[in-house]
Parts: sequence; structure tokens; C-alpha cells
Amino acid sequence: MGVKLEYYKSNLTFENINEFKLFLLLRRSSLSFFILDLKEEELVYFKNVLYQEHFEETFNKLYSTDDVLSKFSEIECLGLDVHGFNMIPDRLYNSANRASYFKELSDLSGKEIGDDLLVDQTTRILYLKDAATIEFIEQYYELGKLVPNFGGLVNSSLQSEEPYVFLINFDEKNLFVQYVENRQLKFLNRFEFHSSADVLYYVLKVCSSLKLDPKSLHVKLSGNINQESEIFKLLHRYIYELSIYTLNENYNIPLSDNEIHYFNDIFALLKK
Repeated sequence: MGVKLEYYKSNLTFENINEFKLFLLLRRSSLSFFILDLKEEELVYFKNVLYQEHFEETFNKLYSTDDVLSKFSEIECLGLDVHGFNMIPDRLYNSANRASYFKELSDLSGKEIGDDLLVDQTTRILYLKDAATIEFIEQYYELGKLVPNFGGLVNSSLQSEEPYVFLINFDEKNLFVQYVENRQLKFLNRFEFHSSADVLYYVLKVCSSLKLDPKSLHVKLSGNINQESEIFKLLHRYIYELSIYTLNENYNIPLSDNEIHYFNDIFALLKK
């Protein structure tokens, strides 16, 4: 995600480290982490770091120069950049036969299969995670909950009071499209794009497959996108209502809405 951002609460101390939790989320070319003060229910530290080289090199440098990261020994929740995923009705899920859900992939070497039961308690996301990345992070931290990096946003949509949520989250050249209707997940997929025309094509294709009329649809955009972008302007010509989505949570996130929307994916991990 092409936005660097850092926030540090003034006069911050970690006298009782157990009152704070560390959250980390990995994307294709950036990582974000924040510290949550459990007692005050507020975010006290946040940083988004861009990287062009290997994640490991960036994290090693970050860990050695950031005094806050080194204070923690455990990650409360880790959002992972995944290498493929499938949605499975939980009633049909067989944990002993997880590899069969990725039978279209001939080589699963170096990959582990993770699973995440969504808040609707009826849908399970099976995803491929990089074993080397997990092993690397475990050199520094004990790991708590592992989720795909889009999982928090899906759970947030599933808890929405709105009749439907059509949400697109942008991560570099990937867009995650989700559609939730009456708190039921109807569609979830990731597409790789190289132009604004690609984005429009995929959005209209999803609308067609779901029998949705773009001219009467409200689509929310999240992540690495803004209203001045070519993508936003092109979609606005075909979609009835288009808006930048900012996640609302019960915790105090001392950033502006314009800043938060770039990082909805990690803040969604706070969903109660």
C-alpha cells in the first residue's frame, strides 16, 4: 500500500506491557502494525512501512530500529498475505482433507493451509500461507490468531446493519471484491489488475454474475484508493453511488478518516 504513515501517542510508556496488544498485517509490498491499549481502548502506536525487497529484510531493519516492536514477545493477531483461498460452508468442512480444497494446484510445497471461521459461523475461509514467512516471524514473536489479511473486512461487512455491502479493497495491483447481503456472504474473490479499465471490467463482471444493476448500486472503496484517482473517476461513470469507506470501530483510532481508509484492513482486526 503506497502510503507511509506513523502515529505515536505522546508521553507513551509501557510500564505494564500486559495492558497492550500488538497487531500486525502483511500486504504485497507493505506491512502495518499497531499497539492497542486495552485499558483505555485506544490505539497508541501505528506504523505503515513500504518495502520493495523481501519482507524479511524490511522487518529485520524495522525491528532493530523500532524500540516499540522489540518490547513485545507476542502478536495478538497476524493478518497474512495469502497465496490463494477458498470459501467452504462450515457444515461441509472436513479438516482431515483440507488439501483437497486446493486440488487445482499441483504444487503446495512451501505452503500451509490455514482456516478462519467467519463471524456468521456458517462460512469458513481456507487459505494458503507461506510457511517460511510464519517461521520467520516466530523467531521474534509467539503468534496468537492468524487470519487472511482481508478477513477482518469480511467480518466487518457481515456485521453491518445495512441491507447489503458491496466493498472493494485495493492492495497495490490486487483488488478484493466482496458482496454481503442480509449478513450473508454472497461473493468474495481477488483479481489482479493493471489499469483502471481492468478494475471496471471485474466490477461489472461481478455485478453481472450476481444480477446486480450498477446504476442502482452503492459500492464502497477501501485501501490504496482515493477520489482523485483515475480508477475512482472511471467507476463513478458506471456506478450509481461510489464512496470511500472508513471503518467505524468501538476503539479510539486517533487518525483522520482520510488516513484510516487506507488501512481499513488492519483496523478491521479490532472488530468486536
